Amino acid sequence: MRNILLLGAGKSSSVLLHKLHEMSQNKSVKITIVDLVLDHIKYHDSLSFVKQAIDINNRELLEDVIVTQDIVISLMPPDLHLQVAKLCLECKKHFISASYLNEKIKALEPEILRKGLFFVNEMGLDPGIDHLLAMEMIMDIKNKGGIIHTFESYCGGLVAPESDDNPLHYKITWNPLNIVNAGKAGARYLENNDLVSLTHKQVFEQHKTVVIQGSGNFEMYANRDSLPYIDLYGLQGVDTFVRGTLRLPGFCASWSNLIEMGLTDENKIINDELLREMEQLASNNAVKWLLKDTTVKAPANATSYLLDTIVHKLYFKDNDKDRVVLYHKIGYSLDGKLRFNDFVLDRKGKDKQETAMAETVGLPLLACVELILENKFIKPGILLPSDTEVFELVLNKLRGYGLFS
Repeated sequence: MRNILLLGAGKSSSVLLHKLHEMSQNKSVKITIVDLVLDHIKYHDSLSFVKQAIDINNRELLEDVIVTQDIVISLMPPDLHLQVAKLCLECKKHFISASYLNEKIKALEPEILRKGLFFVNEMGLDPGIDHLLAMEMIMDIKNKGGIIHTFESYCGGLVAPESDDNPLHYKITWNPLNIVNAGKAGARYLENNDLVSLTHKQVFEQHKTVVIQGSGNFEMYANRDSLPYIDLYGLQGVDTFVRGTLRLPGFCASWSNLIEMGLTDENKIINDELLREMEQLASNNAVKWLLKDTTVKAPANATSYLLDTIVHKLYFKDNDKDRVVLYHKIGYSLDGKLRFNDFVLDRKGKDKQETAMAETVGLPLLACVELILENKFIKPGILLPSDTEVFELVLNKLRGYGLFS
């Protein structure tokens, strides 16, 4: 009997949970779910799992659960991954996460190697599937003798057209705090051999229109620092390299207005009087709609107010559907000609629970669980989707699941 633990049963977990349930019916596998919020676990009462509601910060309780497992999947907020990873290392358990690898987990690698463990990171949608497909496309072009000049990668969790019924043209399918904090680190990317650096406000002001054949028109704002990925992908010498986030037209102007008013500023304190002034002064109709009929009962942090507001106004109704769009475009020269290869992943969710976001985050995690159980990963240590021995194996699994051809 192999034991698998899932930490976190929130918005992104539903598809993974159902797939793990199927696995437990067909293989000698036992699944345990742990979440702080009891309602998250109750939603999955129909699935035959061991379910526990505990505080992840309670090290003793968490260790008692982890010590009995073989593989731990963490869908917890990024700031909690380190303590989970350390416990997995102490208890000699494999660790899988959809979040970015941080330096403190990276520093654990010597002991991870010594204990022969697999610590798989960045195995969701973005990061995750974006890197897997990028590496496959890049390797294919290079193997043919092509020289890559431009690389563009854009991804977004969106609302499906039939469910797009608010002025912001957006609904929440993942951690809402990440939405409030989007762009705060600014952005850097390479465009026509020029280094472009943007502030928080400029990220949304200087968005671009992206037209994807068969999928439509989108707004793209640059996503954090693209430059480290040039070396990761082995694309030194490219003229253009940019990674960005996709939104439906109109979103970026609205978010820029929210930034102007200070509603994304965690140091700003607002009250109801100031909120009413903001509503009157808002230059964007979508922002006016967002602030309308909301109140601040006591002086509050601006970002806390904004977080609460988007949770209550940008929620998915029972019959709503979400959409995930991922787009890669690579320009290269081969046989004296300039060519372009692109890839489009455009998935629509079934309902507000089985979302496209949950599917595209959950299936790469499932693939890694299966690959560990099947002893397909060879080299222990920290594994990333950009690793050659990783991306080929995971992509084969994802194609087997029917996520793309």
